[in-house]
Amino acid sequence: MEDFFKAVESLVKEIKVSEEKRKKLAEIIRNSKISSSEFLEDFLIKNVEKIEGNFSVAGIDSGLLRKSLHGIDLILIKAVGVIFYFENNKLKNVEYYSPSTLFEPIIFQDPFSEIELDIATNIFRLTKEVKIAEKISKEFKPDFVFMDGSILPHYIPNIDKDSLLYPYYKKVIEAYKNLFSSVKASNSILAGIIEDSRASRFCNLILENLKLERELSLILEKSKDTNLLDYVLKKGERTSSFYYASPLSLVSNQFSKEFNLREFASFYVKLSDFDSPLRIDFLNDKENAADKISSILSCLAVSEQYSMPSVLIEADIRARLSERNLEIFYQELAGKLGFLSSVRKERRERRVI
Repeated sequence: MEDFFKAVESLVKEIKVSEEKRKKLAEIIRNSKISSSEFLEDFLIKNVEKIEGNFSVAGIDSGLLRKSLHGIDLILIKAVGVIFYFENNKLKNVEYYSPSTLFEPIIFQDPFSEIELDIATNIFRLTKEVKIAEKISKEFKPDFVFMDGSILPHYIPNIDKDSLLYPYYKKVIEAYKNLFSSVKASNSILAGIIEDSRASRFCNLILENLKLERELSLILEKSKDTNLLDYVLKKGERTSSFYYASPLSLVSNQFSKEFNLREFASFYVKLSDFDSPLRIDFLNDKENAADKISSILSCLAVSEQYSMPSVLIEADIRARLSERNLEIFYQELAGKLGFLSSVRKERRERRVI
C-alpha cells in the first residue's frame, strides 16, 4: 500500500509541474504575434461579441442503443433536430423534427467483427444525423445549423472497396456531400460543436511558428489543444480560425479524395471560467462565419460548468433512448420468431452464476 501512495504522490508532482509549464506557455502565447498562412484571421485571440436581434438556430443529435444476439445485431436509433427561434435575443419558439416518433429499429445481419460492428454503427448514426441536418437546412432554413461533434466523419477509418462496410461508407459520404451542397445554396451557417476534443492542431501550429525553449516545446508536443487553451483563453474569448487540415495532412487524409478539406476551418472558444474551451469545426463558405458562430454560442451557453449550446442539450435530451426500449424491441422480435438460432441471446447474458 505504501508503494501505491508513493506512486500517486509522484504522479501528482509530475502533473503539477506540467500544468505550471502550460501556464507559462499560455502567457507567452497571449503576448506573441504569430504569422502563419494556416490562420485565417490576422489575430490569435479575440473577444467574442454578443449578437443582437432575431435569429434561428438548429441543433442535431441522436441516441443509439445496440444489442448483439447469436446471429444478428439489433440497433435502435433516434435522430432529432431542434430549432430555436429568438427575437431580440430571447427564445420565442421551438420546433422539433424527427423521422420517427419513438425510434427506428435496425437489424445488421452482416458477419461483422466487433470492431467492424462499432464502425458500422457509427456510420449509420452519422448518416441519420447528416440527413436530418440537410432536411432542416432545406425546410426550416435556420440561420445556423449546429451538429454534436465535427461536421466531417473523421472517426471513420480507411475502408477497402471489398469490405462489407463499403456500401455503408458510400452512403454516409453521399449524405455529407448532399448536406454541404444544401448549406452552400442556403443562408445557413453549418458548424460542428465538439465538447471533448482530443485534437492538437492548434498546438502544432504554435509549435511550428513560435520559437520556444526545448522544455516548453516538449510540453507543447504533449498537450491537447483544449488543455493548453484552458490557460490561454479567458471567458468570452476565441482563437483565430485556422484551416481544418494542413497541406501536409491532405496527402494522407482519406477524406481529401471525397471533400475539399480546405473549405473547412476550426477555432476554439471559451464561454465559461469553469469549463474547457469548445472546438468548433465549420464550413467556411459564409463571410465572418467564425464571428457569427462564436456570438451565437455565447448566447446559447446556459451553465458555467457545462457550456455546450442549449439547442444541442435539448436535442440530446429529446434523442435519448432507454435500455427498456431495446428490451421491448427484442421481446417483440423474439416473440414473433420463436426459438430461432439468430435471436438467441449471447452466452454472457444467459449466465446463471
